[in-house]
Amino acid sequence: MKTIIDYIITKQDLKLKIQDVIVYRGPNCGTDHRLLVAKILFPYMHTTTDKHKEKKENTEKMVVKKRKYNIESLQNESTKFLYQQRLTNKLNQNECTDTEEMYNYLEKCIYEAAKEALGEKGVNKGRKTMFWDAEIEKERQNKQLFLKWLSTKDNNDKVQYKRHRKK
Repeated sequence: MKTIIDYIITKQDLKLKIQDVIVYRGPNCGTDHRLLVAKILFPYMHTTTDKHKEKKENTEKMVVKKRKYNIESLQNESTKFLYQQRLTNKLNQNECTDTEEMYNYLEKCIYEAAKEALGEKGVNKGRKTMFWDAEIEKERQNKQLFLKWLSTKDNNDKVQYKRHRKK
C-alpha cells in the first residue's frame, strides 16, 4: 500500500507561487520518503528607497575575499617554523596607533605570511564537499542495486538490494 507522506508546505499569505512539484525516485535515504523539488515563482518588487541604497552600500563594503591556503603543510615542522618566522618579521615592522588600523595591519600580515610560507590552494570547482570520502563514494556506486531493482522488478534484485540496505 502506498501513501502520500512527503509534502511541500508554504504559508497562504506569502506571495510565492508554486508552479510545479516533482517527485524524484532516484535519491534514496533508506526510507520510503522521496525527494520533492518545487519550482517556486518569487515576485519581483522594485525598491528605490534610501534604506535599500544604504543596505547595498554597506554590504558592498563588507565583501570579504576568501583565501584558501595549504594548511595541511603546517604538519611539516620546517613549514611551520617558516610561517612563524615570516609572521614575526612582518608584525615587528610597524607600530599602529588606531585599533582599526592595527586590525587591518594584523590581518594583512597573517595573509601575507600564509601566502609566502604555505602557498595558496587552487580553486576546487568540483562538487565534492568536505564530508565526501571513499565510503560515501562506494555507497553511491552501490545505489545501482536499487536502480537495477526498480528497472527490472525482479525478486532476486530486490533481495540483493534489501541485503545491501541492511548493511
